[in-house]
Amino acid sequence: MHVFMEDYAKYFDEIKATSLSHATCRLVIFVSCLDIDALCASKMISSLLKSDLIPHKIIPIVGYDDLRNSYQTTVANDEEVRNVILVGCGATIDLIEELQVDEEEEQAMGVRPKNFYIMDTHRPWNLDNLFASPRVVCFLDGYTDLDKMTTLQQTYSNFVTAADELEDTSDEESDKDEDGFYKDNDNNDEVITSDNEDDVKHNRFEADAVHISEDDNDMGSINSGEKRLRRDSISSPSADGNTSKKRRLKVRTRKEEFEEYRVAIEGYYAQGSSLATSASSLVYSLVSDLVTPSINDLWLTVVAATSLDAQHPHLYRLLFPALKTEVLRLNPNANVPTSLIASASSTTTSINGSVSEETSLYIETDYPFYLLRHWTLYDSMSHSSYVSAKLRLYTDEGRRRLHKMLAKMGISLHDARERWTHMNLNVKSALPEKLGSISGAYGIEDVIRQGIVRRFGYKGTISAGDCVDALLTLMQTGNKLTKGAVGPNGEVLISEEDFHSGNKFIDGETDESRDRFWVENFWSAWDALDNVNKMIQGIQMARSLQKSIVISATAVLERRLLKNLRRFKLVVFKDGPDLEVFSNPLALTKLAVWIAEASAEVSPRSLPLVVASYYPPTDAYLVVGMGPRKLRKSLNRKKKRNKTATTGDDDINSKKPNEEEDDEDDDDDDDDTVQTNEFGRAFHQVADAIRAKVKLDAFESSIIEVEKQDLSRFLEQLSLVGIKY
Repeated sequence: MHVFMEDYAKYFDEIKATSLSHATCRLVIFVSCLDIDALCASKMISSLLKSDLIPHKIIPIVGYDDLRNSYQTTVANDEEVRNVILVGCGATIDLIEELQVDEEEEQAMGVRPKNFYIMDTHRPWNLDNLFASPRVVCFLDGYTDLDKMTTLQQTYSNFVTAADELEDTSDEESDKDEDGFYKDNDNNDEVITSDNEDDVKHNRFEADAVHISEDDNDMGSINSGEKRLRRDSISSPSADGNTSKKRRLKVRTRKEEFEEYRVAIEGYYAQGSSLATSASSLVYSLVSDLVTPSINDLWLTVVAATSLDAQHPHLYRLLFPALKTEVLRLNPNANVPTSLIASASSTTTSINGSVSEETSLYIETDYPFYLLRHWTLYDSMSHSSYVSAKLRLYTDEGRRRLHKMLAKMGISLHDARERWTHMNLNVKSALPEKLGSISGAYGIEDVIRQGIVRRFGYKGTISAGDCVDALLTLMQTGNKLTKGAVGPNGEVLISEEDFHSGNKFIDGETDESRDRFWVENFWSAWDALDNVNKMIQGIQMARSLQKSIVISATAVLERRLLKNLRRFKLVVFKDGPDLEVFSNPLALTKLAVWIAEASAEVSPRSLPLVVASYYPPTDAYLVVGMGPRKLRKSLNRKKKRNKTATTGDDDINSKKPNEEEDDEDDDDDDDDTVQTNEFGRAFHQVADAIRAKVKLDAFESSIIEVEKQDLSRFLEQLSLVGIKY
């Protein structure tokens, strides 16, 4: 079943009421351990439960196998567990079937049934979760799901009803043939073939229960009519022939309706995978209905939304205005720059207490530079995917262009290479104006934007983007990089040689050891959300990891390892010092985003991207598929176009030669457009077609592991599959 946003509080109150116990744990939360959004959402849920003294257990999981095994070993046989919450996973699978929940066996054993609650924004929904089982409760978002739900529910209900009627009719026909009644030798009038029966079973997704539609009322009349037909057939053979024809006509019509519903449902699943919104934003709505949200709740929501910016920028732009409004509501002084807080300490102290303990959120000018507040301006720009793509910093000409741009801004290389916290104050304060003066000439119009930062007393200020980069690093490497020397400012000093050859992130060579390592990293990131010192440590480690990504991406572009195939672009990493780093889907996806953004600036064709990286311990390739990367168009151009339309200046001849084309591109890059990924469907199709040894276990359907010996056949077949973009 499914619930909308206005009913969140009602169902969460039911969870609390049935989970309240002073002796046992009745609530288990499964969390995707490679998802910052799920991490932040589960953190808020845990805080809500702790405030009501409700015991609960949080289990980080890596993939579907881990979810199923953890459920069977930890929850399935525990009669005390009443509720199971899934955060960041579960929406796209038939949960009852995946967890191997046998409802008949539970009833026979007298085991109290468990309820499942899904807080996951991966789409498309598995329709069995939405409409078939009353034990599965799906929390819907307030955007994409609302518009489609009524039509989807009606289609699914009609589909199941038609499938049931056809199955019943098929069984009755078999019985009549054995009894000698109404036996028809016309093969063209068969009710259903054995192949169709398999299709029916497959497309029904083996649902245990369904909503009954109005069409189900016909079932009673059909069954009662069959009894009358058997009695009347003895005395009226002519009636038998007419009735048989009518029944065959009705069955044929029902088969056509069934096929129509089946095509509609298959079309829903074939639309590609996507992300509807941030799961943390749904939890924040729940928190707002139950209690007064805290600064920490809002900060977690901001971090989760910012984590979507790299792969789903349209979602971040959709969520940011609401987050900005909420920041201003909780902190009226949010527009005051943090640099002025010290001079206005009396005002700040009266609102938030001591400046040294102040942890409020602020809205500040932000830049798409990597860890600017914790690095130098030059290094931050050099390691920014946005600046690198726009200026082509992977070439000698691009690096010279960066130096020339800094010179035009009046910033010397000495100042640019100073640590941001020690940089010349005059240069720092004038940076927005200087960037705005040259942004148009260098095509970086979106280099200045608003962002949300959090001040941690005298320990400094961390932006939401910095927090995301730190959490990503902790999830990938844990504390493995903390073995280096410590610098004068407390940063971890790791030489390039040590990073590329001496660090072994994963202890062991099996999939199990790798999964355990990632689960440990999840708890490192969990702790960092409450400990600013660990967060700063993660930021320091992020710089070393980013260098590895930039080096690998630059090598791909410089050596022209990016291949343009028929339907997508391809990069394969077969060797190199960083293969272990890219065995983590987060790191490989980050590398893929960098390559896709750079290639989008130079390639005339907008094609999807496939990146494969070899991992020797498992003798397999980790493969990530991404949709075509759209250019980051200037929001200023769009605003100017809207302003022109408002003033009535619609003279086409007044446009510059390329302005009309830019407008068309901006329309294609609409913020509200749902970006789908076709690779999940394509990966499944190719793996079945060539019978390759693959592992489709990630919650992101566009991630797959392929054995080394099957990679060539897999990629060859993938290039022939129709990927719709």
